[in-house]
Amino acid sequence: MNGYCSSTNTLVAHNHFYYGHGMSVGSGTQGGVTGLYVWDLSIDGEDSSNGAGLRIKTYQGAGGEVSATYADVCMRREKQPIVIDPFYSTATSTTSYQPNLHDIQFVDIHAVSLAGAKYPNATNWNDVLNGVNASNLLTNVTLDNVYFDRAPAWGSSSKASFMGSPNYTTIVIGSGSTSFPIPTSGLNVTVSGSTPGTASSGNAVDCSGAFPSFSSINPQAPI
Repeated sequence: MNGYCSSTNTLVAHNHFYYGHGMSVGSGTQGGVTGLYVWDLSIDGEDSSNGAGLRIKTYQGAGGEVSATYADVCMRREKQPIVIDPFYSTATSTTSYQPNLHDIQFVDIHAVSLAGAKYPNATNWNDVLNGVNASNLLTNVTLDNVYFDRAPAWGSSSKASFMGSPNYTTIVIGSGSTSFPIPTSGLNVTVSGSTPGTASSGNAVDCSGAFPSFSSINPQAPI
């Protein structure tokens, strides 16, 4: 989903994604992507070197309004399970087409089999959650029952003027919590709601049957 065309109240449901860039929005979001609802999705990264799970990517000069909900999602062997990055490319304008990222919800998300993937070093498993600057925060990011079998490393935006993640971000922890803590040492980071890092594995989304082989869906598939 990208470019100057608007996308409003779009449902993406009952899908199995395989090797690739996952469920990505952008990089051009000039027309706006609002009310996106992604439900009942499995993503098998197949150890892709560029693999991303749930990703919103845009940049200054190609940005616009983005709001989305991701619910009931299983991911495995993904290099970057969750990414919200308004610095995907070098800024082409600091006045027009600015990213406006808000009300992005992750509900019942489970990332599995991270330790057994091709990239076993924890620093390769990135969560990037960054707003643009102090006057344009990434606002109201909800994490509710977000369970990673292995704690993520918080990555950096390659084109940002600062390092680390999250930055310029307001995060709300739902009653289901997360399985990992949320760093608050970045620039203008606020966390509210339930206590992060207290999610129960017993409440995590059951992903035991979430990853059918591609050949079982398409007999001509090589995987």
